[in-house]
Amino acid sequence: MKIPYFPFKTSAQLRPSSARVPVHIINPLWNAYGGSERRAVSLYTLLKDHTDVSLWSEHEPHPALAATYPIRPIQLRRLHFPRSGVLVFVGIYFYVGRWIRFSRPQRKIVIINTIE
Repeated sequence: MKIPYFPFKTSAQLRPSSARVPVHIINPLWNAYGGSERRAVSLYTLLKDHTDVSLWSEHEPHPALAATYPIRPIQLRRLHFPRSGVLVFVGIYFYVGRWIRFSRPQRKIVIINTIE
């Protein structure tokens, strides 16, 4: 039996298997006991052994979180913000700054941590 010709490449064929897409988890991280903050750091802990992942905040993170996790500050004036990869916004209660206009992610994901 002859296999039909498929002229399109799948995403797995386009991207080398060794290439890791960076994942950027974004949350204010200002409350060490908040639900969204805990979900953000839990997601970081789950992904850190499997892909390139980083935690980002536009605000001053809680000292307990800053001492435990590698939180990167988002600073538009210094051009220090996630530029590509996958942006994961954990929560919808915070404002996303103008840096998002200059970012070119492959995907944006919003996680809503509330009950309807």
